[in-house]
Amino acid sequence: MFSSSKSETLNADRFVPPPREMAVLFDTMDRLNRGVVLLNKDGVIEAVNSAAADLITNVNYFRIIAGRIEPVDVVAQKNFARAMEKVIDQDEPSEPSEFVIRRESEFLRPLHIEMVSAGQASEAANNTLMFITDLEADWSIKILRAARIFYLTEREASVLEHLAGTETEQEIANALSITQNTLRTHRKNIYAKLNVNSRLELAILLSRLT
Repeated sequence: MFSSSKSETLNADRFVPPPREMAVLFDTMDRLNRGVVLLNKDGVIEAVNSAAADLITNVNYFRIIAGRIEPVDVVAQKNFARAMEKVIDQDEPSEPSEFVIRRESEFLRPLHIEMVSAGQASEAANNTLMFITDLEADWSIKILRAARIFYLTEREASVLEHLAGTETEQEIANALSITQNTLRTHRKNIYAKLNVNSRLELAILLSRLT
């Protein structure tokens, strides 16, 4: 671990562009608002896309020291090390290694990390691609998309965002400064527009929006 050293600031401009054969991948991930980082076998960053630079810099769940990246959380550090070892030890590109980095609040969705061998897509041996997805931001995009598709009002969109989470109805009502009866009215209207009957069905529908 190198937690005692001073963390560096990540800027996508300081890194060389990705290998030519990866340029389309990096650009596509930017368009999908997903981060992608190219790491060598020592965990040193060789290339990042803009989305990854923003996530790593603004979310503050990673640190960079001597060009190496690691999660700040101790549990996530161990998961990261295991994932790197699993990918590097593979003789051929195989299944990705995944883990999540949880946030301080239980109501906020975590960062999803997927690591896979760069394989034949990279000129350097033992390179690893790390994909970073902010599930909270991804979920917010799905909420906005649902609001547009199903013609929800601004208030209904706010209620939908809470209903899609883990809060109780009392907690949602308190957060929105409305009564539970008003919340139930909004919920009924939302369910009717989305043609669902429960919060589980609501979550399934939202997860399928692309």
